[in-house]
Amino acid sequence: RARSAPLTLARVRKRLALPQGAAGMAPKKDPKKDKQAVPELVTKYQKREPLPPQDQPDASEAASNWKAWRNAFALPLPEWDDRAVNTAEWKPNETETLFSSTNFSAKSLPKPFVQAIGAWKRAPLVADPAAPEEPEPQAQPPLAEQEAPPEPEPKAKAKAKADPKAKAKAKGKAEPESNEPPGAVQQFAGVEYEGPASVVTMQEFRTREFSLVRDEAMPPLCQSIAAQISIVGEHRYVMPSGSFLWELIHPQDADGRPMFNPHGKYIVRLFVMGKWRQVLIDDVVPTGVSTGQQQVVAPLLPSNVLPHSIWPQLLTKALLRVFQTDLKLGMLPAVTALTGWLPYQLPLSWDALQASHSTRYFNCLQLTSEAGNSEARQRDLLAAVAGSQQEGTGGGSAGQSGSGGAASTPVAAKLGGPPIEAPMEFLVCELEADPAQMRVKAGSWCPAGGHEQKTLAKEAESEGEEGDEDGRPREGEATEAESEPEDLDEDDDERRSLWSPSGGEGLDSARSGKPDTEAPAEPKAPEGPDGAEEGAEENWQPRWEEAMPTPLNSRMQEHHHDLVGGYWLDFEALRNACERFVTYIPPYAKVISATLDTTWRDTREGPYELTSKRLLRLKLKSAPPKSRPSSGRKDKAAPQGRPWHRAVILYEPLRADPSIIGNKETVHSLGISTSSILLQSMSHLQPSKPEKGAPEYIHLTAGDPPLSSVAAMSVLIPSGEHWYFSFDDATKAGSVLSVFVDGTHLNMSESSVEFMEPGEAFGHKGIPMTTLEQTEYPAHIGFQIWAKAEVELGETVAERVNAIHLLSLTSDPDVQPNLQVTFLKLVQPEEVEAEARCASWSVETLVRAPLLRLMELPLGAATPDAKTKYIIMLESSSPQMVPSGKFSMQLLLPDYINLRSSQPAEELLRTAPLSSSAILRWKGSTAPNDKGLVLRERLTVPAGAGDVTGFLRVAASGLPGVFFTATLVAQLPPKEETRPRNPDGNPPEPRAPGAPIDPKDYGGRKNWLARCKTVAEASGFEVVVFPHVVLCEASTYILYVEVDPHRGAGDLDGGEWLLELLGSGTVEAGADTMEEDLEVLVRNSWVEPPDPTVKETRQEKAKASRERWLQKRQQARDAELGTPAEGDEAAEAQAQAQAQAEADSRPTSAEEREFEELRQRVLQEPHTNKAIRDFVHLHTEVPPVLDAEDPYIVALDPPLEPPAKPTPAAPPAPPAPPAEAVEGAEGVEATEAAEAEEAAGEEGDASPVESDPEVLARQAFGMVGSAIVREEEVTASKEYWKTMFETKMAEAKVFNEQKGGDLSAWQDSAQQAEYHLDEEIQEQRKELRDSYQKRFEKQSNLREMIKNGERTDVAQLKTIMEEAREARVDIWEADLFDKADLKARFLEAAAAFKAGVADAEQNPATVEYAEGDEEVAANRAQLARQTEEAKQLWKEMKEKKLRVAADLQMEELLEKAAEFLKEPEAEEAPAEN
Repeated sequence: RARSAPLTLARVRKRLALPQGAAGMAPKKDPKKDKQAVPELVTKYQKREPLPPQDQPDASEAASNWKAWRNAFALPLPEWDDRAVNTAEWKPNETETLFSSTNFSAKSLPKPFVQAIGAWKRAPLVADPAAPEEPEPQAQPPLAEQEAPPEPEPKAKAKAKADPKAKAKAKGKAEPESNEPPGAVQQFAGVEYEGPASVVTMQEFRTREFSLVRDEAMPPLCQSIAAQISIVGEHRYVMPSGSFLWELIHPQDADGRPMFNPHGKYIVRLFVMGKWRQVLIDDVVPTGVSTGQQQVVAPLLPSNVLPHSIWPQLLTKALLRVFQTDLKLGMLPAVTALTGWLPYQLPLSWDALQASHSTRYFNCLQLTSEAGNSEARQRDLLAAVAGSQQEGTGGGSAGQSGSGGAASTPVAAKLGGPPIEAPMEFLVCELEADPAQMRVKAGSWCPAGGHEQKTLAKEAESEGEEGDEDGRPREGEATEAESEPEDLDEDDDERRSLWSPSGGEGLDSARSGKPDTEAPAEPKAPEGPDGAEEGAEENWQPRWEEAMPTPLNSRMQEHHHDLVGGYWLDFEALRNACERFVTYIPPYAKVISATLDTTWRDTREGPYELTSKRLLRLKLKSAPPKSRPSSGRKDKAAPQGRPWHRAVILYEPLRADPSIIGNKETVHSLGISTSSILLQSMSHLQPSKPEKGAPEYIHLTAGDPPLSSVAAMSVLIPSGEHWYFSFDDATKAGSVLSVFVDGTHLNMSESSVEFMEPGEAFGHKGIPMTTLEQTEYPAHIGFQIWAKAEVELGETVAERVNAIHLLSLTSDPDVQPNLQVTFLKLVQPEEVEAEARCASWSVETLVRAPLLRLMELPLGAATPDAKTKYIIMLESSSPQMVPSGKFSMQLLLPDYINLRSSQPAEELLRTAPLSSSAILRWKGSTAPNDKGLVLRERLTVPAGAGDVTGFLRVAASGLPGVFFTATLVAQLPPKEETRPRNPDGNPPEPRAPGAPIDPKDYGGRKNWLARCKTVAEASGFEVVVFPHVVLCEASTYILYVEVDPHRGAGDLDGGEWLLELLGSGTVEAGADTMEEDLEVLVRNSWVEPPDPTVKETRQEKAKASRERWLQKRQQARDAELGTPAEGDEAAEAQAQAQAQAEADSRPTSAEEREFEELRQRVLQEPHTNKAIRDFVHLHTEVPPVLDAEDPYIVALDPPLEPPAKPTPAAPPAPPAPPAEAVEGAEGVEATEAAEAEEAAGEEGDASPVESDPEVLARQAFGMVGSAIVREEEVTASKEYWKTMFETKMAEAKVFNEQKGGDLSAWQDSAQQAEYHLDEEIQEQRKELRDSYQKRFEKQSNLREMIKNGERTDVAQLKTIMEEAREARVDIWEADLFDKADLKARFLEAAAAFKAGVADAEQNPATVEYAEGDEEVAANRAQLARQTEEAKQLWKEMKEKKLRVAADLQMEELLEKAAEFLKEPEAEEAPAEN
């Protein structure tokens, strides 16, 4: 200060002040003495020291929380790699320790499936009842440390022999390099398996013909998979090489044929998660028990009629492994997984089905199969067992046959259970229009309602019901020669096999319409061990192509012609059972696709992070229309509509690991049971708008049953470029989103589908976009500002654009609910005085809401003649520790078309970071006061530090339920004219910027209040914040925080407040005392020593001034009341006369006096309510709204004359007078009649009818006048109602717009509130959920205890009843307790009754009838009571349908009791003689 202190008014006063004891003496010129004599400012203000910085939180525990998720999710399947699969370690010689996969859990199987499992065995040994059993598969956590399998012994017991042919081939090939791992062929070169098992027989491999066992007792899931495998087999010539069923199984030989691995390790190639992937499995499969005494083992999974061909079981095991979370659905997406063909769903209609059938290979319906005849099935099973016993094979020791129909083929074993219906897919083979019907096929399964022969039209019945349209019988249908009368006596099953190929034992061959037991005749040749002809190897050529064939019409017709067999369904009946059908799109060259894989990878060495590629861009350009050959007709071709393109979207989130599937509570607690994704259209952001019609939103949900883990949606998309932004809920471990577009009508070279970063897409289109520089946030707990930036728009942008868009992404999705974004509008005048700059800014909050991944930030109304900037801020408020991470925020201008100007895109939208690293905290206590003031702090920015921008936050503790209102006031420096002059009369020196202000410089409280300007206001519940403040350099601000007692609690006793400033610089804070200092100055001025030059003190002046004011006020009151002044006699006389007149006019009665008092009081008392005042003091007459007839209603004209009065009845006529009298009376009567008419005319002139304008007009001008009057009335009425309508409509429009805006704001706030629930509400919801869960468990336990007749523990039943009663189960099911009480009473009575009968059996004499024996009579009475009570309760148990334990043997006990209680028959008395 001594070095560069500015000259201030205080320093001037210090220099002019006299030293003590030197009154009247001139001051000395010594500057040192002057400096010592300068007094300090008289003020109570004290600087408040800020709190010490908070310690850095320990985030080590929070940083490792992600490890709890690492094992909760299954590892994503690796993508297919031919080289990696071929060089995998197959270990074919290791047969001592067989391979076992740890990725499949038997807990995931549905309950009916588990109940049917008898044992787990190796697939090659399923048919052997003596084969050893394997342990039940148990999945292990994906990253659990597993022990390495033991190394095989040098000499294995079952060492495979070397194949000389394989050795010869190996010798002819070049030796692999030392660093190249051996392939599958090389690993199997020295292996020759001697057993009968194989993956696929040579005949099956070369013909692609197979036959599966049709077992209707298999679990529905297995029946569904078998049907899907069968319909895939129908497309054997359509599927290219390497993609047909068993060709997906590895290891394979050089020809692509799967090789049997004695070690039990296989890798299956399946299309899941949008790509072909590797599925590692073992050959352990479940088995069931067949019928008969021999307990023949039967496979549970789909199996080949050749027991040692295991490819169906391996494929099914791979499907079960992949879709473990969907096994309870009953049907899996096996067709897509086995073929890669994409399911496109369409509403079921005849036209749509015909169109799809003519252009697509693969059309399916999802129907329910029809269970077969149980008795016939039982006969077949017994016959199969008998055949196995006769052959001595035990169902599994015979060799395999490649033909499938040779005599050496063993009879396939089936499960010994009743037939079960199953949901499955049926292939549409043929359509018949008259009547509408279709032929469907799924192996030999029959759909519900299916029939073997098609329904013929009535006019075609006479032409032959069994023939085709051209008179030729279809393959597999009976001809006329085959339908001889003697054939009618054949067995039903045989006739059925003649009519339809669906009646055979095995599934139909894909080649023939007949069962495979009747294989096609082939040239006989010696067969090799695999059932293949040895001499046919060189001449064999596959009939299928290497690549996917193009779907030509000729090829389509040929394919449909080869689809024989199946069952017919009526279309009308089908519509009630099925609403949609599926057409599968083949993955040939005309399909464009893109896959977004965000799954948590294999290593998982760090937490899961979301990807930034969230924009789906569909660029679809239609192919030019094909020119059709001219037909010579001159008809004008019909215009073709714009093409629409079929798209299939698959969403597959990473599911829970199989090892925790059995623990449903863990799955739900982790929040991984359901995931969804939303694709929101962003095409409106493009400079060139695409065609309309594309869906705005595409929503897919996947989860636990009844949902599927694979969510699929079929959509139609028009041509053009379409953008979709993805919002994925699978934020724990990611998902795979796949998009496929059928390119039949696309220009493939100029069309594409891709996922990309939004910034990249917007940059290609030149859309203005900017990214916040700050991308990392530190570890913290509580409140933290992650980012804050100033957004500056180019010229005229705010006038043309209403909002900007915000894209955000965080690396840790768990913190998303705790984030909040604030968007502010900062307005500052262009020109302002230097001293008023601190109060010239204003901030408007445009958005303060939870952060979403895509948000629209409104810009608000334009502010002309002012400099406008926008502030965006990202806040985090987490009650738990948040580990450090990364985030990104991008801003873009949506409507770039309206912004095209000379400015570059980067100048239209810019951001500049704002620092909030300077964190200052102050703390204080609250005390009760009249004003409800919590704090009044003075904030001062020192000179030379620059402007400070920051975030102000005030929170309270110990004050529950308070509502704060805060005001930030800028204190401007005092004006020069209010500052006191120097003692010498000269004006004071100018104030230095930032110098302390002397309270005397304001010249009083009124001047100080005039220099205080409010710059910001805020309010909040227990916390109040100013999101952005601008504290100008060398300025002073005062922060007022008060409580609102009308909106919350008002008690301030024992509370504490915390003031936080997160800003860009240092600020000084302290309790503001300016008002107290000014009050002290005023008080001191009243008691200061009198000036010798003044004769009276200030107190005396004030007293004299008050006396003068009181006298003047009394005179004004006397003049108002008319009281005469003293000495004015005339005025006094006049006043007395006026008083006497008022006394005479006063009311005399009590009622009048009371009314007059009320009237006077009402007139004198002011009314604060304007409506009441107007009602009391004003009197208005409201004219009627409508005082005329409705001009649009036709009514009768009013009469011109008034209605005639009713004439009284005439008296009886007197007798007729003589003729003379009549003649004399004629004159008199005429005179009287004239007088009567004149009187009547006078009455008519006075009639009110003539006063009606319409009547007068009609009398004057007739109907023309009436029309004129009515026209004027209608015109006036029209004008009146038109004016009223326009006015009211304008008011209503304004009112509706206002209310609509309020409603929209309310909806936004309500939606935002859903994402930011209070912790207390979340805790209450958790408690409620837990209570419901507990109640459900207790209800289930009690229900199971009641329904299970074998549970007879009364004490346990009462304990469960008491627990259920405490859990309030009676709210849900009150009668459950009645049943439980009944069972408890029955069990007690039955126990006593059983004991009584047992005692009677041990000592029959105690209950045997004996007359006169009281002890026996008492025992019999007790047993009778026990019997009656047990019998009655047993009857009630039956009525309630409650089961009774079989060991109670109630019927037997009742019979014994009745026997004991039976009384001897009375002896007959001897007959009298």
